[in-house]
Amino acid sequence: MTILSLSLVTTAALMLHPTYSTPTLTNLVAQLLVFLPTALVPALVTGRMSWVDIAWPWGLVTIGLSPLLCPPETWSPRTYLVMAAFFAAGGRMALGGLVAIRQGRFDEEFQRYKYQRIEWAKSGLTDESSLRFKLVMQKEILVQAVANMGPLCLPLMLQVYGPASTQALTSLELLGWVIWAASLVWEHTADKQKKAFIKDCQKSGLRGQVCEVGLWRWCRHPNYFGEWMVWNSLILVTLPSTLSSLSSGLDLVILAGLLSISYIMWLCLVHYTGAVPAEFYSVKSRPGYKSYQARVNMFIPGPRRERVTG
Repeated sequence: MTILSLSLVTTAALMLHPTYSTPTLTNLVAQLLVFLPTALVPALVTGRMSWVDIAWPWGLVTIGLSPLLCPPETWSPRTYLVMAAFFAAGGRMALGGLVAIRQGRFDEEFQRYKYQRIEWAKSGLTDESSLRFKLVMQKEILVQAVANMGPLCLPLMLQVYGPASTQALTSLELLGWVIWAASLVWEHTADKQKKAFIKDCQKSGLRGQVCEVGLWRWCRHPNYFGEWMVWNSLILVTLPSTLSSLSSGLDLVILAGLLSISYIMWLCLVHYTGAVPAEFYSVKSRPGYKSYQARVNMFIPGPRRERVTG
């Protein structure tokens, strides 16, 4: 199934579920209120899809804020933890997007969305002034909005509003939160190492260099792997809340939606807006990148292979 199909099925199950229907409807409206002014309308006006990088993380922050609508006495340690997780998942990227706007980086399309145009062109979609092109761009932005309405909101929905919300944290949840913290540190470390590498290259006047330091020695996209593991750990910490309340077909659909988060994030981080688009341009601009590809795993960290020139 596609990301859109998975998201729509999960959203429908949440809307039909007596426990989650009200917070789901609230989240649906909230996501539309975020995406309309920050991505859908700007994309229509400017013809650039990059604005979704503002909308998506602020949508996550909005999900994290939703428990504020509940009475504080209903909160539990689980509530605070999952709220913090969504603030961490969306907050850094959301604030970074605002800085990028000030720096003028949204004045041109990001490379990953230029790559998307290349993919569209394969199906004959090349006229950027056409109604069809504009509609396809709006649809692609809405895919991310619907993901926030369905699968990606599940860790908070199930832990805060589910029947097990006030129960003590289980050993599995505690393990999941340790993995979550380690994954966040991994992702942050990878980003810091890449920024330091770029800064050193700029100081030395070097261009077209391949970052192969720290975590970047063991996979070509350690930051994306860290992000993927952040979401996998959120699945893990949500499983006890989900499994303790399985009583209907809708609960099974919601469980499937929770597990689908791993696939959705992998698809995005590898194929859609992540590794594959980045490497399409890296091969062109960095002479040593093909050799790097031959020696180092793309996504999952692993042993380096024998050095290959080229």
